[in-house]
Amino acid sequence: MKKPSSTLPGVVGLLGLLLAFLLHAPGVRSQSDGRAPVYLGFLGDGGTGGEEQKAVARRLEIAREGGKLDYVFLLGDNLYEKGEARHIGPKFLDVYGELLDDGVVFHAALGNHDLKKCRIRDVEELPRDAAAYTRCEVDQQLAPRSRFGYLNGYRYYGVVVPGAGGGPEEPLAEVFVLDTNTLASSQSFLVTGDDQRQLEWLDSELARSRARWKIVAMHHPIHSPSSAGWFSGHSREAQLGDQLEPIFTRRGIDVVFAGHNHFYARMVPQKGIRYFVSGGGGKGMYRYEPDEGYVVENPERGRFHHFVHVRLSPESFEYCVVDDEGNLRDGGWFRKGDSADRRLADGRCPY
Repeated sequence: MKKPSSTLPGVVGLLGLLLAFLLHAPGVRSQSDGRAPVYLGFLGDGGTGGEEQKAVARRLEIAREGGKLDYVFLLGDNLYEKGEARHIGPKFLDVYGELLDDGVVFHAALGNHDLKKCRIRDVEELPRDAAAYTRCEVDQQLAPRSRFGYLNGYRYYGVVVPGAGGGPEEPLAEVFVLDTNTLASSQSFLVTGDDQRQLEWLDSELARSRARWKIVAMHHPIHSPSSAGWFSGHSREAQLGDQLEPIFTRRGIDVVFAGHNHFYARMVPQKGIRYFVSGGGGKGMYRYEPDEGYVVENPERGRFHHFVHVRLSPESFEYCVVDDEGNLRDGGWFRKGDSADRRLADGRCPY
């Protein structure tokens, strides 16, 4: 009797390994369950109405034209200088109108400049909506007609990004947008920085979340290099870190995006959490002081206008930092549980 050939089983085995690799490679769509990646953009400190802001907006439009942008999250200081309602048109709607009309979903966090004219209400427990502030026009920013995307007119809220399990019971991601102006920042409206109602909301919502990826978007940075030069930039908000990091680590936050410092910086994972500073949406830029082993270096030390382009799939979190001329300035990817980020193949953004 002729002995069966061992070639076919070997080929089948190799093909199986190749298929498994492809299905779990970063950013590759799984053909077995039809799950497609979702694309998000993060940027802060853009609300000038100037040419620099419009140049970054054009990069967002190009991403959308390629089918690679579903959500945009603004990280505060969306209306320079004082959050006045008369600026909503020229500094927001006129800049991002094409994206909004094309179906890109926008959401925003409040920055210190968005509340420059505000005063805090003297109440025991701060309301979740614009009633927390007085003597300003923040209510018009939070209103649905402004299109900033403050859900239900709330100053802090959660955004469910569907895609992982095909239903709300297992979303691909959830983005928790905070109002750090009433927390323990150096510019807090509260002497104690103790907006207890917001902290309790964050803790309980994170505990309830079934999302594959948990992301925070806010204005003041917990981790950031110090800016270089006089009268520009800010130090990291250590007190805010003391207040929020225990919640972040206990509840499994994956990534935190902040603005406030007008540069780009990416920190080595801190207690398993990735921290980005993306303050290059349009305002004048800063440089940061080098800090080896803590901040990812680049030749300009973060001084370029940009947005952070993210591709999310159940398997991986990928990011490409795109400047206002379309150049890739930084990028990488990681899977759940990775202790370090992995480099992009060939140094190119794969999407």
